[in-house]
Amino acid sequence: MPRQPRIRCSMPLPALLLALALLPSCGGPGEGPGLPSSRFHEGLLLPEAARHLPPDSPVQAVLSRTVYVPVYSHVYLDDPREVYPLAVTLSVRNTDPATPIVIASIRYFDTSGTLVRNDLSQPVRLGPLATAEVVVRERDLSGGSGANFLVDWLAESPVSRPVIQAVMIGAAGNQGISFVCPGVDVSSLPPDS
Repeated sequence: MPRQPRIRCSMPLPALLLALALLPSCGGPGEGPGLPSSRFHEGLLLPEAARHLPPDSPVQAVLSRTVYVPVYSHVYLDDPREVYPLAVTLSVRNTDPATPIVIASIRYFDTSGTLVRNDLSQPVRLGPLATAEVVVRERDLSGGSGANFLVDWLAESPVSRPVIQAVMIGAAGNQGISFVCPGVDVSSLPPDS
């Protein structure tokens, strides 16, 4: 029986296991077995359970909300001139097991409050328990450290509130950072509330 060659590694075992876990799949990012099918449209990742509404289609909203989500396209290191770029994933999750919601708009603003882009040109009906995502690439620093999303959503019948949050992640060398920012409802309240 032929002898199996020995593989030598100068890396400690825990570091080697971590490096192997972080390797991308052979199919590239977003491809591989077990990943749900999604469509990428206008900067949005939409699941199959999401449908664009036809232009001028009437929507009878019983509930309408605006959610502010703070995001960071970069954070500062020790010196404000040293920035640590981060990739951002905005996640809009319909938490209702039976009722769709409508995402009316998703707007991305920079640190100065200037609109960078509108990630949705027409409303999307998001199916029960489905999730829509917007990805801001790590190299896109247009938002800055004070960037934010405004997400307008509505429901055509009583529904549980969606979870809307952003996940930031970045890595450089052997350093990594990740954190989550929840969205905050900033809808106008009636005067006597």
